[in-house]
Amino acid sequence: MMKEKTPSVIDETVKKLSSRDTYFSHGSVIDHLEATALGLTVEYLPPDDALWKRIWLLYCMYEHDSRKDRYLKIFEGHSISTAIGTQLGATQASQPNP
Repeated sequence: MMKEKTPSVIDETVKKLSSRDTYFSHGSVIDHLEATALGLTVEYLPPDDALWKRIWLLYCMYEHDSRKDRYLKIFEGHSISTAIGTQLGATQASQPNP
């Protein structure tokens, strides 16, 4: 992604991505324009691209399942997916999922 960049440019980019000085959290969204401005080599996929449509569908499915089943995190492996859910209190456990 940055093989043509100098070590100082790479260090600066890593600092921006890994500290709270530039982005508040690991979950901050960085679009293709911002990634390019950071010095990353990216390929923009327009919304009608077949690969982008598959990625977006997967994202939407994760979002749906995470909300429905109250998942906090989902980990993908080569052969299995693992999800970590929230612990429900006694009053919450009797309420149906939204």
